[in-house]
Amino acid sequence: MKKILIGTFLAAFSGMVLLSCDSDDPSIGRTAGQEIAGEWWVTYSVDGEDAGGGYSEIITSNTAANVNTEMLLSDFVNPTAAGGNFWTYKIKTQIDPTSKKFSADEVTSTATPGGELYDIKVNVLNGQIFIDGGKSRTGVKTDSIYFEIQFEDDTTPFATTFVVQGHRRTGFTEDDF
Repeated sequence: MKKILIGTFLAAFSGMVLLSCDSDDPSIGRTAGQEIAGEWWVTYSVDGEDAGGGYSEIITSNTAANVNTEMLLSDFVNPTAAGGNFWTYKIKTQIDPTSKKFSADEVTSTATPGGELYDIKVNVLNGQIFIDGGKSRTGVKTDSIYFEIQFEDDTTPFATTFVVQGHRRTGFTEDDF
């Protein structure tokens, strides 16, 4: 009797194991903006003078539409913080997937510091990501980014053009600022 029970159990267990194995591995897809998405260490300057107190972090990512012609650009890295690193903004830009050039013309920010929408208009000019065009703090080859940005809530709206430039964050703590 024991042999029959053990045999039945083994047959049932083997059947469950075989049925639970799926021969089709799931395909892990890429986002359309994967090549341009990342964290960046950048500086802000006006007429060659530091305007932001050294390096700050920004983020680029794909939009919810998941197309390679749009990119989110934000210095609003920590959603629980009261504001951004330099200026509070989170905007959608248009990007050419081949040249990696991007821009935005008076787009409204969707940053929500402290849970409140901060809906200023922002211009981005002459933006570009350069694949393997930069070096990290310790000399690791990485991508670089450059763009010019203007803000509606500046002292004189859109009058100041801030030059933003830097490199992609490597993830190594010794490269962080």
